[in-house]
Amino acid sequence: MRNQSEDRRSHGNDLLRAVVDTTVDGMIIIDRAGVVRIFNRAACDLFGYTAQEVVGHNVAMLMPPGDREHHDDYMQRYHASGQRRIIGIGREVQGQRKDGTVFPMNLAVGEIKGGTDYAYVGVVRDLTAQKHSYGALAEATSRAELASAAKTQFLSRMSHELRTPMNAVLGFAQLLRMAKPAEVSETHYNEYLDAIVGASKHLVALIDDILEFARVDGGALRFQCRALNLAQAVAEAIRMTLALAERLGVTVINRVEDAEGDLTVQADPVRLRQCIVNLLTNAIKYNRAAGQVYLDALDDRRSEGLLQLAVRDTGVGIPEARVLELFRPFTRLHPELEHVEGAGIGLAITKQLIEAMGGGVSVKSTVGVGSTFFLDIPLASRIEKQEERKAAFKPRKIVLYVEDNPKNVHLMESLMRQVPGVELKVAYSAELGLEIARSHPVRVIILDITLPGMDGFQALQQLRARRDTADVPVIGLSARASNADIERAAELGFYRYLTKPVNVPELMDTLRAVL
Repeated sequence: MRNQSEDRRSHGNDLLRAVVDTTVDGMIIIDRAGVVRIFNRAACDLFGYTAQEVVGHNVAMLMPPGDREHHDDYMQRYHASGQRRIIGIGREVQGQRKDGTVFPMNLAVGEIKGGTDYAYVGVVRDLTAQKHSYGALAEATSRAELASAAKTQFLSRMSHELRTPMNAVLGFAQLLRMAKPAEVSETHYNEYLDAIVGASKHLVALIDDILEFARVDGGALRFQCRALNLAQAVAEAIRMTLALAERLGVTVINRVEDAEGDLTVQADPVRLRQCIVNLLTNAIKYNRAAGQVYLDALDDRRSEGLLQLAVRDTGVGIPEARVLELFRPFTRLHPELEHVEGAGIGLAITKQLIEAMGGGVSVKSTVGVGSTFFLDIPLASRIEKQEERKAAFKPRKIVLYVEDNPKNVHLMESLMRQVPGVELKVAYSAELGLEIARSHPVRVIILDITLPGMDGFQALQQLRARRDTADVPVIGLSARASNADIERAAELGFYRYLTKPVNVPELMDTLRAVL
């Protein structure tokens, strides 16, 4: 008969195993030789092994090769000298899953004292999601800092741009007010008035540019695209900039009207003219004395359904390393040309307008030689073909896969290519999966259970709690295959609960039944 001491010991062992198995973090208990003695359920989910595959083997099998070779040396050094590197000290290390993927994890190791077969207990936690969050936070912080710097630069630029014409308005107005009518000749009087009117027009143009950029950036503009002749749009833009070209001594040479081939494009006439005027204005303002501006219609991208308008100047040029800055709002690359009027948002507006009409803008430039801006405008024939394709297009069915393991995601992507009419969206966390499910017409969700942060069971409860996602079929796909997990999945309302390793025919049959 068993005595009370044996019963207590047995009860204690059962309690220990229950605690270890229900711990949400991975728990690995090893002996002094580094052999795994206990490998809990959370560790199985984390590393992709079953307990039977790990228990009895050296714990180094869970480490990448670079760390694996040094593990036994570290254990021997600790036993001999007591020098600690991990024991009693939590730190970030790397683990390796069964499928070979390496991931960051936090490892805390404690030593078990006393007469027992167990020597050390390690608690591990996957840091992948945390790393992603830190990366996203760093990126958002960087974007915010850039936005703040751009705002400061914009305010500084606007202060200068607005004060310069205001200085002329106030200065000449005060001169007129101070002077007696008899002391001001008609010539000076008209000169003062011209200066006031000119400065006022410049102020209005600046304000219009800022408001236009705000409307475009906020998506408030409406486009009325139709077929129109590019040569006519170019001629109108040249007429609008002719006075500026004459004042600065720049010659505008229009070769679009002599171009061969169909020049019919699909665009909003007002917005297209605005784009061309912006490019022309820059080409004139940043030119040299007695410089030229050439306009050409190019066929280089006609096979792609685009007609190119090239605007080439003989101006100062732009360093290659700074070309991409051109289309950022409130950016001016030539601070030495402070006399050149403008807020630095014309190219940003042009880029947004032409892209909204299905085209694009690019630039090639050589310092000291000049710049060529290319405006890609959709041909009317391409738009007609796109409309025909759009009419025949049937929306694809969206399958959402929530899984944090890249290897599993790659497998699912390969499987989904075998299912016609399906678009696969992937979320690496339950939180991101919920966002996608709420913002897209998802037909079915394939949901892993062991996820960073919120687990699959919690995610399903949130899906069922919302009216817009309550009826979306959810297929569970997880390495958690205990009877308790399967029963809980049934209670929560999974459409099916499939276990890993995945049975491909079973999964595909389930998907086809849902779709």
